[in-house]
Amino acid sequence: MRSIHKLLFASAALAALSQPALSVMVANQPKPAANSQPATSTVERGGTVEAIDTDKKTLTVDSRSYALASSGVVVHNTSNASDSLKSLKPGTTIRFRTNKNNLASQEQVTEIWMVTPYVPSTRATKK
Repeated sequence: MRSIHKLLFASAALAALSQPALSVMVANQPKPAANSQPATSTVERGGTVEAIDTDKKTLTVDSRSYALASSGVVVHNTSNASDSLKSLKPGTTIRFRTNKNNLASQEQVTEIWMVTPYVPSTRATKK
């Protein structure tokens, strides 16, 4: 019984002495990120559409290819109304959201906003 009392006293003393050490920070230690993003984060991007292939579900923006989300992509036109992927043409300036929340952990486009609509050139070329 006496050894149990000694053990309890020693553990209580050790616990009391080690408390202040938990509140001390090492010099030059980086502060923990309060709102660090998880690996399945959403990223907003932008650029000019170069190509769109609805059969292969790919979108090429500024020479970089992105996969389109298999669950469907929400497209907003310049008046903030819903639109379809077929309205995107090469030369359209867009903002888009990619997400890695899928099994392959591959960036997929989930939402697109048209910044400037595609307007075909109406000027005749001079020879």
